[in-house]
Amino acid sequence: MSEPRFIFIIGAARSGTKFIRSLFVDVPDTGVVPYDVNYIWRYGNQLLDHDCLPEHCAKLRIRRFVHSNLVRLAAGVSRNPSVIVEKTVSNCLRVPYVDKLFPESKFIHIIRDGRDVVESVARVQKTDVNDVAKWKKLLEMPISCLPYALWFALDRASSSSNIWGPRYETMEVDLRENDLSIVAARQWLQCVSAAKISLSQIEPGRVMEVRYEELVSDDSVVENIAQFASVSTDLMLENYRKRLSVGNVGKGHSHYNENTNLIKELESPLLDLGYL
Repeated sequence: MSEPRFIFIIGAARSGTKFIRSLFVDVPDTGVVPYDVNYIWRYGNQLLDHDCLPEHCAKLRIRRFVHSNLVRLAAGVSRNPSVIVEKTVSNCLRVPYVDKLFPESKFIHIIRDGRDVVESVARVQKTDVNDVAKWKKLLEMPISCLPYALWFALDRASSSSNIWGPRYETMEVDLRENDLSIVAARQWLQCVSAAKISLSQIEPGRVMEVRYEELVSDDSVVENIAQFASVSTDLMLENYRKRLSVGNVGKGHSHYNENTNLIKELESPLLDLGYL
């Protein structure tokens, strides 16, 4: 059996990474890791209080562990896939680490307007937790990852906020000193800037950048993604039309305009990215 090709979806929390992942479901010869697996990526570095794993920590034993578990999880969706698609939002903080483990992989980087990301984070925090999905993930978790799961649960229980997603290095301090919207804004900025810098150092043929706003308004973006991934366009377009929702574009603009502190956090990066 030949080695599968890996495609990693990179993006901040609430930026559309799950939507892109869903486009690959049931595409021939393609396996999709069905949920974020930060516990797999954190293997060997479980007790760090952030997700910014340095490249030098990407040891061969870790590569074997991550590789075998991604193949195992994806194989549950598509038997012996030639392409494996995975998205774990924390990977945007450690692209060089991921690239060291999978040097032949491709990356799809999705960027969304930070104002809408902040609004989405705040809205999701108020919704019910999907306990079924969490139990399924726990049951499929390798025993060697249980220390991370225990640490994560205890840390969440003692944290000053239940914000989830990628943990940048100063996040715990920010959680104690700022409200949710400010931490969500900083989380988005850390993720976008870290990913853009790291991906710019990888050969262009292995990297594709997508804007969420263009993705949900133009299905030719899906065709470009399929071409980049070398998979069937027709099924990806079918998935796109089933799952498309455009109602969330611009939702965070009014909250941003009314929040002076949020403007201070986001104005410069939004200008740099062309959102203002």
